[in-house]
Amino acid sequence: MSAAARRSPSPTKGHIAEELRLEAPDGYPLAARLYHPDAEARATVVILGGTGIPQRYYRRFAQALTRHDLEVLTVDYRGIGASRPPRMRNFHCTYRHWLDLDAPTAVDHALARGPVAVLGHSFGGHAFGLLPDPNRTLGLFSVATGAGWSGYMPWTERVKVEALWNVVGPVVSRTQGYLPGPVWGGVDLPRGVYADWRRWSRGPRYFFADEAEGARFAAAFARVTVPVKGVTASDDKWAPRRSMEAFLSHYGNAPLELEVHTPAELGVKRVGHMGHFRAGALGVFVPRVASWVDGLLGWVKQDA
Repeated sequence: MSAAARRSPSPTKGHIAEELRLEAPDGYPLAARLYHPDAEARATVVILGGTGIPQRYYRRFAQALTRHDLEVLTVDYRGIGASRPPRMRNFHCTYRHWLDLDAPTAVDHALARGPVAVLGHSFGGHAFGLLPDPNRTLGLFSVATGAGWSGYMPWTERVKVEALWNVVGPVVSRTQGYLPGPVWGGVDLPRGVYADWRRWSRGPRYFFADEAEGARFAAAFARVTVPVKGVTASDDKWAPRRSMEAFLSHYGNAPLELEVHTPAELGVKRVGHMGHFRAGALGVFVPRVASWVDGLLGWVKQDA
């Protein structure tokens, strides 16, 4: 479907989100929101969020993008946000559920509507490479996506992270049956997600070093030929430049562009791992994302 022949203007005005319930291939219900622009949408931006970050965190960013005539789809992976089960204790959910089932469900829903660009925050930049066919999308804008290894982090952050991996996290997740949010500064995480995160973060190659699936992951990333743009912040302790470069370099056959933003560049005092989506940075950051989508739409039009 061409961009010109796609959706009619939505009856939903004022950048209000439409609540959706998507069904993953295994039948698990996923809460999602579709933000409509007032005019006809030129494309859909799917936000694949970071680990343990509910979709509501991206609300202001999504609303701001709709002012550029872009539709925005957000989703809660199973186990978090509005996709959380009634009981977290021993809820069976691993990163593979998010990678192989939940993220593809959101992207497929958007692709049925027309052209799609993916914005991956942190883990979302990991998930893009493992979509069934990433090349059906226009490309990936990856924010604060790194390799997860504490060796890339400043030593002060490294101490905290190693304590989470090796001391506090294993004990608490085993006794509680999940990782409570206050333990790590986020929301409650399924025990299996924490276990995968901990295991893959033991070395600089992240999940590409996984003995069982590392080769599959590497081959999947090598398929990607659509543009990938990666950005991080100069004060991001979880995904500093080296970490971003190490991970995103695995998109080896994609046109790859990497940037490091300073807080001053975005008009704020601090960015860190989450700040691209906070209110203070939106005035600078949102137009950059919209311009990137515009470029992809123009590239597709010329290529057609």
